[in-house]
Amino acid sequence: MYRTFTMFFLLLLLTTGSMTAQEFKQIPPTATPLTISQRVGIEIDSIDILYYRLFTSVRNVSSARAYSLGSDNVLFLLKRSELADTIINTSVENATTHLRYYIENIEHINESSVYSKIPVGQIAHLALARGYEGRSYEDISIALTKRDSTHVEGELLMITYNAIVISQRSGEYDWRTVNNGLHYIYFNEIDRIDGAPLRYYRGNDQLIWKYLLSLYANAGNTSYFMVSDELPIPSEVRKLIRKGNSSLEKYPTFASLDSLERITTPSNKFSISISAYTGLSKYLTQHSRNWGNQPGIKFTDSYENSLYTPIELSIGYTLLNNHIGDRWALTGSVSAFVNSDIFSSDNEWISERASVQLHYFISPRKMIQYSGFDFSVFLGADASWTEYSGVFKREQGTSELPIDNVLYPMTFKIKSVFATTGLRFRYHLNDMLSVSIHAVGNFIIDSSVPDPVKLSWGKFGRNLYKTIRVAVPDGSNMLGTTISISM
Repeated sequence: MYRTFTMFFLLLLLTTGSMTAQEFKQIPPTATPLTISQRVGIEIDSIDILYYRLFTSVRNVSSARAYSLGSDNVLFLLKRSELADTIINTSVENATTHLRYYIENIEHINESSVYSKIPVGQIAHLALARGYEGRSYEDISIALTKRDSTHVEGELLMITYNAIVISQRSGEYDWRTVNNGLHYIYFNEIDRIDGAPLRYYRGNDQLIWKYLLSLYANAGNTSYFMVSDELPIPSEVRKLIRKGNSSLEKYPTFASLDSLERITTPSNKFSISISAYTGLSKYLTQHSRNWGNQPGIKFTDSYENSLYTPIELSIGYTLLNNHIGDRWALTGSVSAFVNSDIFSSDNEWISERASVQLHYFISPRKMIQYSGFDFSVFLGADASWTEYSGVFKREQGTSELPIDNVLYPMTFKIKSVFATTGLRFRYHLNDMLSVSIHAVGNFIIDSSVPDPVKLSWGKFGRNLYKTIRVAVPDGSNMLGTTISISM
């Protein structure tokens, strides 16, 4: 009896062990396929396994499928490269609640509101959920202009070998809405990128790739995905990668590095500028002398600079400077000068000017691609026609001839020709707008000035006089700043 009971117990143990072993060696016929999350689908591929760090305790997992076994258990069948399949058994709650939440929120797992809801110990055999808390997931903004002048801006989603994908989403990255507001832009379509060291790309894939790699390769976040770094990319983003390049027909060639120097200047040759100057008079000075024919009369001389920080508005046209790499530029312009206090001063002058200047760029013009600066020296000639209007009054008197505050408005007209030389430092804010600082030396070649005007008053031969004249200086220096718009 005892022997019969022992044999029955051993048989039962072997049978139970055989059934238990069978449970972990193959999926029972009663198990049904289960999708843990729509994000990974019914079969989790090797890239998603790496991206979500799933089943890290098992080597060489190439794919995984989930199966529901009743209301309590979920089985994962792990296919392995050149190795036997492995089955992992877990609870329904661990798989369909905690693991699903982990997968669908992994981009934001560093946020306490997310990782605090993940019971790491319960899914430790399914995913390596630790170590994500300190990882940054900030969005990366980018703005660029395409070669057809279309401007695109948004959040960078993906960088491939020949294109970038920009998302115009609002809010944080969400795998459910990844297809909303996407712009797929090939490198050869890109003309410029805001904030990039190069102002012009013209489809140069080498320069674009180098810039994107230097800027984003070490960003350490998943608001964007880079194909070249060989890190896993989630399936919803991988589906966006295009194999072909349909825009090649529109832009058949990329710009070479050398060709960027030969880029035709993007704006027209006309420009409108407004300038402000300080320094010695460029066009005229005004001299007043008060005197009389009686002993004891005080003589006074007044030399005034009529250029009260003059303002100039000019229209110009440029020749020779047809390409970014050109070192020479010939400019012609017509302009109007006025004293800056023209609305508040008794004295005012207006000057029309015609000018021609030959510029030589000391810094290579091609550097505009990198910094937006250029530096040039110039020689030129100016012809000016100036009308000066002043109000003069009596300033001296005696007991017999007191000051009577008589005012004398006068107008003088001057014609002059100058030789000019100087330096210009210019910064291009964009293709149309630039600001510059320039120092100018002026040297008179010829001038035509009116005769002095002599005023007299008095009685009994006791006269007082005021002599007024204007002159053009032989040489002068000016420092100015200019804002220019090219059209």
